[in-house]
Amino acid sequence: MRSICWLNRFRSNGFRLIPFVLSIIFFSNLLSVVGCSSRRSVEPAPELIGQSLPSFRGESLDGRIVQFPEEVRGRSHLLLVAYVQEAQFDVDRWVLGVLQAKAPVSVLELPTISSLGARLAKGFINRGMQQGIPREDWASVVTVYGDAEVLRSYVGEIPGNNACALLVDSEGIVRWVHRDGYSPRELLELVSVAQDLGSETSEHGKK
Repeated sequence: MRSICWLNRFRSNGFRLIPFVLSIIFFSNLLSVVGCSSRRSVEPAPELIGQSLPSFRGESLDGRIVQFPEEVRGRSHLLLVAYVQEAQFDVDRWVLGVLQAKAPVSVLELPTISSLGARLAKGFINRGMQQGIPREDWASVVTVYGDAEVLRSYVGEIPGNNACALLVDSEGIVRWVHRDGYSPRELLELVSVAQDLGSETSEHGKK
């Protein structure tokens, strides 16, 4: 079973904790120097359904520079936007649910880290994340550093330690959004909308 994560996926192998712990120590120390925090408050969440994704760039763990919304065009995607490490539990539940439900979407995790310290240490952080993620999944984790404020301003506030789940269609338009944590009921709604999008795409292709 495929499993995706960022910054917290080394529980089963103590030896693999070493680079992770070192990266966290370095990252934490750097943050204390520059006085930054990834928990900075953001504006209340805007209404996103029907809006196009903004233009922003991230870096996947396989080293690609990923440009949005171009990356999602041609197929529906579930984007899991997270501001804090503690949101990983919520991200994992969404990923598992989508896989079990066989939802017709591609999944991208978008850790969004806006601090100066993180940008300076991104190479070190990325290498630490790679240690605990299978290579075949690296392309599915796209960390947003330099354009983090663009994405945060677009998505708005995410309550608690949750991720913001955004379903976007093949044109990069948001068709479903949920910020309040994974739930089976919301997963069913997501699957239903994704299936409708697949039907729309198929009908469009026949014309």
